[in-house]
Amino acid sequence: MQYAFNKRNKIKYKGLNGFEKIKDGNITWNNLKKLIIKNHNIDVDKIKNRIEYLPMFINTITKNIDLKIINKNNLVRKSNLKGNIGLVKKAVWQNHLIYLFLSLKKIDKNHFIIETFIVENDITLIGLLESEKILNIYMYRPSSNKELQKIN
Repeated sequence: MQYAFNKRNKIKYKGLNGFEKIKDGNITWNNLKKLIIKNHNIDVDKIKNRIEYLPMFINTITKNIDLKIINKNNLVRKSNLKGNIGLVKKAVWQNHLIYLFLSLKKIDKNHFIIETFIVENDITLIGLLESEKILNIYMYRPSSNKELQKIN
């Protein structure tokens, strides 16, 4: 949504605030398209696939997704990624292999936030990054005391 809003009003739509507005129907894809073209004159189709693929990516995280250690020295292309790790999943879209890349940024000892989500046509951005094996994946949900509870 950073493409839809200018610096002055972006904070109202950032993070959880923006998510709630989308969930409640206060912001629609048609609203976003108009604002993206007005504020940044960007090809909306390049952003649309990131929006469409993110829920699928989040809902299908498994141990066979590649975990990449983001090291600026190993990035083949210039990038503004600030995340520490990335999750990579291969997918097929319109008979082409694409790479879905979710960058996670460490904010404290135990917590990460989504830094960016990219849909790439080739692997040149992330191909040389070191991989780590994912041993286990656990799902958590907030409990009433704002702590996370493990879902069995």
